[in-house]
Amino acid sequence: MKRGWIAAALIIAAPCLAQAPSPRALYIAGQYDAAIRAGYAQHDSEGLTEAARAALAKERLDKNPCLSCLKIAEAYARAAIAADPKAALPRVYLAAILGYEARIIGVLAAEAKGFAGEARDNLKIALRYHPHNAFALAAMGGWNIGVVDGGGAMLADLMYGASTEAGIAYYHKAFAADPTSIVPRFEYVLSLSSLDRTHYASQISRALELVAHGTPRTAYEKVMQGQAHQLLALWDQANWSDYQRLVHQIQGYPD
Repeated sequence: MKRGWIAAALIIAAPCLAQAPSPRALYIAGQYDAAIRAGYAQHDSEGLTEAARAALAKERLDKNPCLSCLKIAEAYARAAIAADPKAALPRVYLAAILGYEARIIGVLAAEAKGFAGEARDNLKIALRYHPHNAFALAAMGGWNIGVVDGGGAMLADLMYGASTEAGIAYYHKAFAADPTSIVPRFEYVLSLSSLDRTHYASQISRALELVAHGTPRTAYEKVMQGQAHQLLALWDQANWSDYQRLVHQIQGYPD
Protein backbone atom coordinates (compact mmCIF):
# COMPACT_ATOMS: atom_id res chain seq x y z
CA MET A 1 0.00 0.00 0.00
CA LYS A 2 2.81 2.37 0.94
CA ARG A 3 4.52 1.69 -2.40
CA GLY A 4 1.35 2.64 -4.23
CA TRP A 5 1.22 6.00 -2.49
CA ILE A 6 4.90 6.63 -3.27
CA ALA A 7 4.37 5.81 -6.95
CA ALA A 8 1.34 8.09 -7.13
CA ALA A 9 3.28 10.91 -5.48
CA LEU A 10 6.14 10.54 -7.97
CA ILE A 11 3.72 10.67 -10.91
CA ILE A 12 2.15 13.86 -9.55
CA ALA A 13 5.54 15.42 -8.87
CA ALA A 14 7.06 14.45 -12.25
CA PRO A 15 6.05 17.66 -14.09
CA CYS A 16 7.63 19.72 -11.32
CA LEU A 17 10.84 17.73 -11.58
CA ALA A 18 11.12 18.27 -15.33
CA GLN A 19 14.08 20.41 -16.30
CA ALA A 20 13.27 23.99 -17.24
CA PRO A 21 14.14 24.99 -20.83
CA SER A 22 17.69 26.26 -21.23
CA PRO A 23 18.32 29.90 -22.21
CA ARG A 24 19.46 28.66 -25.61
CA ALA A 25 16.29 26.60 -26.14
CA LEU A 26 14.18 29.61 -25.20
CA TYR A 27 16.13 31.80 -27.65
CA ILE A 28 15.74 29.27 -30.45
CA ALA A 29 11.99 29.22 -29.83
CA GLY A 30 11.80 33.01 -29.99
CA GLN A 31 10.93 33.44 -26.30
CA TYR A 32 13.33 36.33 -25.85
CA ASP A 33 12.17 37.74 -22.52
CA ALA A 34 12.26 34.27 -20.98
CA ALA A 35 15.69 33.63 -22.52
CA ILE A 36 17.00 36.86 -21.01
CA ARG A 37 15.66 35.98 -17.55
CA ALA A 38 16.95 32.40 -17.71
CA GLY A 39 20.33 33.45 -19.06
CA TYR A 40 20.80 36.09 -16.41
CA ALA A 41 19.71 33.67 -13.68
CA GLN A 42 22.21 31.08 -14.94
CA HIS A 43 24.82 33.83 -14.68
CA ASP A 44 27.69 32.05 -16.39
CA SER A 45 29.22 32.89 -19.77
CA GLU A 46 26.85 30.65 -21.69
CA GLY A 47 23.73 32.00 -20.01
CA LEU A 48 24.81 35.63 -20.26
CA THR A 49 25.68 35.11 -23.93
CA GLU A 50 22.16 33.89 -24.62
CA ALA A 51 20.77 36.85 -22.64
CA ALA A 52 22.82 39.19 -24.84
CA ARG A 53 21.71 37.45 -28.03
CA ALA A 54 18.05 37.49 -26.96
CA ALA A 55 18.21 41.16 -25.96
CA LEU A 56 19.78 42.01 -29.32
CA ALA A 57 17.19 39.98 -31.23
CA LYS A 58 14.37 41.64 -29.32
CA GLU A 59 15.75 45.09 -30.15
CA ARG A 60 16.25 44.19 -33.80
CA LEU A 61 12.63 43.03 -34.14
CA ASP A 62 11.50 46.51 -33.14
CA LYS A 63 11.50 48.74 -36.20
CA ASN A 64 12.48 51.74 -34.08
CA PRO A 65 16.21 51.59 -33.16
CA CYS A 66 16.62 51.71 -29.38
CA LEU A 67 20.00 52.76 -27.99
CA SER A 68 19.08 52.01 -24.36
CA CYS A 69 17.95 48.50 -25.39
CA LEU A 70 21.29 47.93 -27.10
CA LYS A 71 23.09 49.10 -23.97
CA ILE A 72 21.33 46.36 -22.00
CA ALA A 73 22.43 43.76 -24.56
CA GLU A 74 25.94 45.22 -24.42
CA ALA A 75 26.06 44.81 -20.64
CA TYR A 76 25.12 41.13 -20.92
CA ALA A 77 27.76 40.55 -23.60
CA ARG A 78 30.47 42.23 -21.54
CA ALA A 79 29.50 40.17 -18.49
CA ALA A 80 29.68 36.99 -20.59
CA ILE A 81 33.17 37.93 -21.82
CA ALA A 82 34.30 38.59 -18.25
CA ALA A 83 33.01 35.14 -17.24
CA ASP A 84 34.87 33.42 -20.12
CA PRO A 85 37.36 35.60 -22.02
CA LYS A 86 38.06 32.82 -24.55
CA ALA A 87 34.43 32.33 -25.64
CA ALA A 88 33.73 33.42 -29.21
CA LEU A 89 30.04 34.29 -29.28
CA PRO A 90 29.87 37.01 -26.61
CA ARG A 91 32.65 38.86 -28.43
CA VAL A 92 30.82 38.44 -31.73
CA TYR A 93 27.61 39.80 -30.22
CA LEU A 94 29.47 42.70 -28.57
CA ALA A 95 30.98 43.65 -31.94
CA ALA A 96 27.53 43.47 -33.55
CA ILE A 97 25.95 45.53 -30.79
CA LEU A 98 28.62 48.23 -31.11
CA GLY A 99 27.92 48.32 -34.84
CA TYR A 100 24.19 48.87 -34.27
CA GLU A 101 24.93 51.55 -31.67
CA ALA A 102 27.25 53.30 -34.12
CA ARG A 103 24.46 53.52 -36.69
CA ILE A 104 22.25 55.26 -34.16
CA ILE A 105 24.77 57.77 -32.77
CA GLY A 106 26.56 58.42 -36.07
CA VAL A 107 30.04 57.85 -37.48
CA LEU A 108 31.80 60.73 -35.71
CA ALA A 109 30.43 59.92 -32.26
CA ALA A 110 31.17 56.22 -32.74
CA GLU A 111 34.73 57.03 -33.82
CA ALA A 112 35.22 59.21 -30.75
CA LYS A 113 34.11 56.27 -28.57
CA GLY A 114 36.46 53.87 -30.38
CA PHE A 115 33.70 51.48 -31.41
CA ALA A 116 35.36 50.25 -34.61
CA GLY A 117 38.65 49.48 -32.91
CA GLU A 118 36.96 47.72 -29.99
CA ALA A 119 34.81 45.63 -32.31
CA ARG A 120 37.87 44.60 -34.35
CA ASP A 121 39.86 43.69 -31.26
CA ASN A 122 37.06 41.51 -29.89
CA LEU A 123 36.67 39.71 -33.21
CA LYS A 124 40.41 39.11 -33.42
CA ILE A 125 40.35 37.51 -29.98
CA ALA A 126 37.33 35.39 -30.92
CA LEU A 127 39.09 34.14 -34.05
CA ARG A 128 42.35 33.51 -32.21
CA TYR A 129 40.62 30.92 -30.05
CA HIS A 130 37.96 29.82 -32.58
CA PRO A 131 39.42 30.30 -36.10
CA HIS A 132 36.63 28.32 -37.78
CA ASN A 133 33.64 29.88 -36.04
CA ALA A 134 31.31 30.92 -38.86
CA PHE A 135 29.68 33.74 -36.90
CA ALA A 136 33.05 35.24 -35.94
CA LEU A 137 34.32 34.97 -39.52
CA ALA A 138 31.17 36.59 -40.92
CA ALA A 139 31.32 39.33 -38.29
CA MET A 140 34.91 40.11 -39.26
CA GLY A 141 33.81 40.22 -42.89
CA GLY A 142 31.03 42.64 -42.01
CA TRP A 143 33.41 44.73 -39.91
CA ASN A 144 35.86 45.17 -42.81
CA ILE A 145 33.18 46.12 -45.31
CA GLY A 146 31.38 48.31 -42.79
CA VAL A 147 34.52 50.32 -42.05
CA VAL A 148 35.13 50.82 -45.78
CA ASP A 149 31.49 51.82 -46.26
CA GLY A 150 31.63 54.29 -43.38
CA GLY A 151 34.92 56.02 -44.11
CA GLY A 152 36.05 55.11 -47.62
CA ALA A 153 38.65 52.58 -48.73
CA MET A 154 41.73 54.75 -48.16
CA LEU A 155 40.76 55.87 -44.65
CA ALA A 156 39.65 52.35 -43.70
CA ASP A 157 43.02 50.94 -44.71
CA LEU A 158 45.02 53.75 -43.14
CA MET A 159 43.25 53.74 -39.77
CA TYR A 160 42.26 50.10 -39.31
CA GLY A 161 43.82 47.98 -42.04
CA ALA A 162 40.31 47.18 -43.28
CA SER A 163 39.44 46.43 -46.90
CA THR A 164 36.58 45.17 -49.02
CA GLU A 165 38.75 42.32 -50.30
CA ALA A 166 39.49 41.15 -46.75
CA GLY A 167 35.81 41.42 -45.86
CA ILE A 168 34.71 39.27 -48.78
CA ALA A 169 37.44 36.72 -48.00
CA TYR A 170 36.25 36.44 -44.39
CA TYR A 171 32.68 35.93 -45.55
CA HIS A 172 33.73 33.11 -47.85
CA LYS A 173 35.59 31.47 -44.99
CA ALA A 174 32.36 31.70 -43.00
CA PHE A 175 30.42 30.02 -45.82
CA ALA A 176 32.95 27.19 -45.88
CA ALA A 177 32.89 26.82 -42.08
CA ASP A 178 29.08 26.40 -42.00
CA PRO A 179 27.71 25.86 -45.52
CA THR A 180 24.06 25.48 -44.50
CA SER A 181 23.75 28.50 -42.18
CA ILE A 182 21.74 31.35 -43.67
CA VAL A 183 23.14 33.92 -41.22
CA PRO A 184 26.56 34.62 -42.84
CA ARG A 185 25.00 34.85 -46.31
CA PHE A 186 22.29 37.26 -45.17
CA GLU A 187 24.89 39.47 -43.50
CA TYR A 188 26.88 39.28 -46.76
CA VAL A 189 23.82 40.54 -48.64
CA LEU A 190 23.40 43.48 -46.28
CA SER A 191 27.09 44.39 -46.30
CA LEU A 192 27.49 44.36 -50.09
CA SER A 193 24.11 46.02 -50.68
CA SER A 194 25.08 48.88 -48.40
CA LEU A 195 28.54 49.21 -49.96
CA ASP A 196 27.78 48.97 -53.69
CA ARG A 197 24.66 47.14 -54.84
CA THR A 198 25.40 47.57 -58.54
CA HIS A 199 29.02 46.42 -58.48
CA TYR A 200 28.23 43.30 -56.42
CA ALA A 201 24.87 42.53 -58.02
CA SER A 202 25.61 38.91 -58.96
CA GLN A 203 27.00 38.04 -55.51
CA ILE A 204 24.05 39.69 -53.76
CA SER A 205 21.44 38.02 -55.96
CA ARG A 206 22.97 34.56 -55.48
CA ALA A 207 23.24 34.98 -51.70
CA LEU A 208 19.66 36.23 -51.46
CA GLU A 209 18.42 33.12 -53.28
CA LEU A 210 20.36 30.88 -50.91
CA VAL A 211 18.96 32.61 -47.84
CA ALA A 212 15.42 32.60 -49.19
CA HIS A 213 15.55 28.85 -49.85
CA GLY A 214 17.71 27.82 -46.90
CA THR A 215 16.69 26.25 -43.60
CA PRO A 216 16.35 28.60 -40.60
CA ARG A 217 17.56 27.15 -37.30
CA THR A 218 15.94 29.64 -34.93
CA ALA A 219 12.85 31.81 -34.71
CA TYR A 220 15.00 34.85 -35.42
CA GLU A 221 16.45 33.22 -38.53
CA LYS A 222 12.87 32.69 -39.76
CA VAL A 223 12.40 36.44 -39.50
CA MET A 224 15.71 36.90 -41.31
CA GLN A 225 14.52 34.60 -44.09
CA GLY A 226 11.28 36.58 -44.34
CA GLN A 227 13.32 39.75 -44.78
CA ALA A 228 15.33 38.01 -47.49
CA HIS A 229 12.10 37.19 -49.34
CA GLN A 230 11.10 40.87 -49.14
CA LEU A 231 14.47 41.99 -50.46
CA LEU A 232 14.38 39.40 -53.22
CA ALA A 233 10.94 40.57 -54.36
CA LEU A 234 12.16 44.19 -54.52
CA TRP A 235 15.31 43.01 -56.31
CA ASP A 236 13.27 41.20 -58.96
CA GLN A 237 11.16 44.33 -59.42
CA ALA A 238 14.30 46.51 -59.68
CA ASN A 239 12.72 48.70 -57.02
CA TRP A 240 16.03 50.05 -55.81
CA SER A 241 14.79 52.88 -53.62
CA ASP A 242 12.64 50.55 -51.51
CA TYR A 243 15.35 47.88 -51.60
CA GLN A 244 17.99 50.20 -50.14
CA ARG A 245 15.50 51.60 -47.64
CA LEU A 246 14.77 48.09 -46.37
CA VAL A 247 18.48 47.22 -46.21
CA HIS A 248 19.13 50.26 -44.03
CA GLN A 249 16.11 49.48 -41.87
CA ILE A 250 17.33 45.91 -41.27
CA GLN A 251 20.80 47.25 -40.47
CA GLY A 252 19.33 49.42 -37.75
CA TYR A 253 19.75 52.90 -39.17
CA PRO A 254 17.32 55.50 -37.80
CA ASP A 255 14.84 56.94 -40.29
